[in-house]
Amino acid sequence: MGNALAYTRSMSRVAFALAIVALVGCKSKPSGPEITIAAFGSKPVPPGRLAKVRAGMTTSDVKALFPDARDADRPGTRALAVDSDFRDAPYEVHFNEKGTTITTVETPAALNITESLRKAWGAPNDDGSWIDYADGYEAHVTDHTVMYFVSAPFTAAFFGAAPGPVSELAKLKVGMPEQEARAATPRFRRDSSVTSTFAPGQQDVMLVVSYMDGKVSEMNVGMPAYGVGLVETAWGPPTITKDRDGRPRRCWDSADKTTRIELVDGPSPELVYRSMADTTCVAP
Repeated sequence: MGNALAYTRSMSRVAFALAIVALVGCKSKPSGPEITIAAFGSKPVPPGRLAKVRAGMTTSDVKALFPDARDADRPGTRALAVDSDFRDAPYEVHFNEKGTTITTVETPAALNITESLRKAWGAPNDDGSWIDYADGYEAHVTDHTVMYFVSAPFTAAFFGAAPGPVSELAKLKVGMPEQEARAATPRFRRDSSVTSTFAPGQQDVMLVVSYMDGKVSEMNVGMPAYGVGLVETAWGPPTITKDRDGRPRRCWDSADKTTRIELVDGPSPELVYRSMADTTCVAP
């Protein structure tokens, strides 16, 4: 499941980024100083007033936040132009059906923004992105435009204080009747025996539910590698066990002792929730 998550994330970012860049261009009022690389700080967080825009905001929310916001709708996107802090760097806020997804800063060519950001933020990831999970931003650059994908901050709080299902999976249990589980998770994509969705407010955390014999057989949480440390911060160190082939496994027992949660590490790690029946996660 992890590889599929990574592929979905990469492809959706590329497609959306190209669509946005093709449409950016509604100019803000020509006031304020010229933009410099100092405006972008030392990590990928939007400059100036754009930092006030949070994940899930609607057009009404943004208009209330910025009275100067005005429609910048063009075919294929919904957007608001807002007054920039800089006379040569227009700001826009873009939406989909779930609310705010991206903010953009169009920079002058002379700023040489990609190379300038490498100096300010360090080298980007393999896909050209810079990510700040703690603040909830992922930044990309295309054609002098800096795009910030807006998510909820991804912190240890996402996992809760005790081992157990997280986000919308908290509505379910392994072994729950399929009909009841599907009714409780209407946002999940319907794929016969497997359903999935991104966690609310998150763009890199995938929730998956698998069914077998009319019941929930397994649940998964796919996440970026950054999430491994967050899980252990939230739940404490895992119990180290071994599988039948003697390979180490890291797991936690749910508080009600009905579910074993295993951390499967890798480039796209995931938490796997399975029934532990009458067994517990015991150290060897």
